[in-house]
Amino acid sequence: MKKTLVTLLALVFVLGIAGTAMAAPANPFVDVPAKHWAYGAVAKLAKAGVVDGYGDGTFRGDRTMTRYEMAQVVAKAMAKSEKADAETKALIDKLAVEFAAELNNLGVRVAKLEKNASTIKISGDARLRYVHVDKGTANPAFAQRWRLVATADINDTTSFYGRWMVMNHNGFGTYNANGSTSVNLLTDATLTVKNLMSNVSVRGGRYSLNLGETAYLAGTTGGLDGIEFTWKEGKSALQLGYADAAVLESDHYNGNTAVQPWENVKNVYYVQFNHKFDNAVKMSAWYMKNQDQGVVGDKLVNIFGVGATYNFNKDWMFVGDYWKNSADDAKNNGKSPVGTVLRLQYGVAKASVPGTWQFHVEYLKAENRANDGAWTGAMLNVNNIKAWDVQYTTVLAKNLTFDAIYQFNMKNAATGAKYTNGIGDKYTRLQFNFMF
Repeated sequence: MKKTLVTLLALVFVLGIAGTAMAAPANPFVDVPAKHWAYGAVAKLAKAGVVDGYGDGTFRGDRTMTRYEMAQVVAKAMAKSEKADAETKALIDKLAVEFAAELNNLGVRVAKLEKNASTIKISGDARLRYVHVDKGTANPAFAQRWRLVATADINDTTSFYGRWMVMNHNGFGTYNANGSTSVNLLTDATLTVKNLMSNVSVRGGRYSLNLGETAYLAGTTGGLDGIEFTWKEGKSALQLGYADAAVLESDHYNGNTAVQPWENVKNVYYVQFNHKFDNAVKMSAWYMKNQDQGVVGDKLVNIFGVGATYNFNKDWMFVGDYWKNSADDAKNNGKSPVGTVLRLQYGVAKASVPGTWQFHVEYLKAENRANDGAWTGAMLNVNNIKAWDVQYTTVLAKNLTFDAIYQFNMKNAATGAKYTNGIGDKYTRLQFNFMF
């Protein structure tokens, strides 16, 4: 007789609530003889009223149970759970959630159980990366990043999201926002209230921001301390926000103490409108500006952009962004730098589905001061550059992906000369991503 779910549950249940205090009755089922390995567990479970067997006096432990039959066992276990130890109660709680629909049909309410269960969920991710550049000293052979995430439902409309940078190591060393070796950087700590008003939600605290379709302009990993309102109606959404970007601009994402293009940006306000026309087409338009800090040449961000995503079919997709920074920037000779990203992608890699993969080829041109490395969620060099890149992503196993990225023909966006920022005109990145 093979181990079925019910015999396994019987063993756990008996160990949890019966121990040695409940003696096994004599042979409750004709097909479970006294010498059978599961006799004691099944007999005690029968005496506790958790299993009844069949009308002909058999247990039929070698028969695959239906979900409805399993739900009956779970219901009876729930009724006896006050006698169980903590480990067994936790198992019964999990089974109750799994068979909630069947239990409700049996008249067993599990809503109270779900509400009493902790809503805090812990997850995380890890990234192991190898980088090689064409030339120069900036050639970190290995880099790694470890993050932990906590989410919680505070009530029916309010939730919390927190993310900690446990460690971030690259060619510049291991660092946090202050440049030290401390590793407890809190990148996100966000409270979100849904439907605060009709179709309007609000989030506040420290959060991430995504503007556009490609994340090259603004795809931050936390770092914005502010408040944002989002209105949704049908297929349209409108975001309005105001935030302090001081943490983001501290350069903790690249560990580089050199001045970045937007080094004086602090307080910003932004607006983004998104509309999904159908399953194939969606578009976005956005505007972002920094508040004048009273410093000469400080008006560095005054950006308007548009983006689009078009799904030709289930395999082929086009994604593009265009933006212009029309800030009165004395450091850029009054020029309004432009950013353009055009991407053609085949396939979709889903981390939950092993064997799925995707490949894209991309053209990028970001003129000097069009964007800043601290703001972009893109994987590649982004400032004062014109380049091509290809990327292949495959899901090796559930929640384990591999990326191979190659950026080439890198040129100075203004002069067209070979890229001369110390790395040459070729950039290779290989990385494993773990989600847990």
